[in-house]
Amino acid sequence: MNPSTAQYWDRRLDALDWKTATRRSSRANWAKACRRFTAPASAEGLDCLGPLDGKAVLELGSGHGQGAVHLGARGARVTALDISPQRCIEAGRQIAGAPVADSIRFCAGRAESLPFGDASFDAVFARDVLMYADPVAIAQECRRVVRPGGKVVFIESLVGPWVLRAYRWATSPRSYRKFTRHLGFAELRDCGRSMRLSHARAHYLFSLVAFAALFWIRSPRAHEILLAKFHPIDRSILDRVPFLTRWAWRGTVAFTRTD
Repeated sequence: MNPSTAQYWDRRLDALDWKTATRRSSRANWAKACRRFTAPASAEGLDCLGPLDGKAVLELGSGHGQGAVHLGARGARVTALDISPQRCIEAGRQIAGAPVADSIRFCAGRAESLPFGDASFDAVFARDVLMYADPVAIAQECRRVVRPGGKVVFIESLVGPWVLRAYRWATSPRSYRKFTRHLGFAELRDCGRSMRLSHARAHYLFSLVAFAALFWIRSPRAHEILLAKFHPIDRSILDRVPFLTRWAWRGTVAFTRTD
């Protein structure tokens, strides 16, 4: 990740990230984003971590703190790292007063050069981080800081079908496209080759319509309804026809450090 990446996210302090949002997030937007965090791909990633009571968990790409709150609610002691110092400040502001606030600390840093010692954490959780830097380098750093037997979980937006790629190109600022490269599902599955792959699943084919409702109509409620309808259909198709994972546009993988 380069300095322009941090500067980009420093300017985007709204939790719903409607592409044009630049102000601080309102509490209502933060709450909506927190609910949206538990969409199927992310919820599956959280479950892959297993029991977290009393465990030290590193979250990468912590953003506005929604993931840290979900991890803290599962009993984890969370270190939440983001490349954007301003987002770390905003996240601390948003979670102040939450029941799990005392179990969470935010810090700024780069995922491919983690400012932590070897074997410092019981688990690592990362959502939409690999697309912004070298995925293999990030996975190697995660392996370094997690203890033997610990889990490393990645949830990523994938390359997806051409219509999604066209939409991203048309709606994303040029500055964003300069430092972003979405992975294919096979690349996501292989990035942690220094660890044992314990889980890999692709998500979302027809569910694209649910995310169109979220980003085009800007209706979180319509998104929730449509996702509940289409995700089970996608799940059935992708489980039966693995070939179609190349067109899925979300992936969840979990690795275990075995040495």
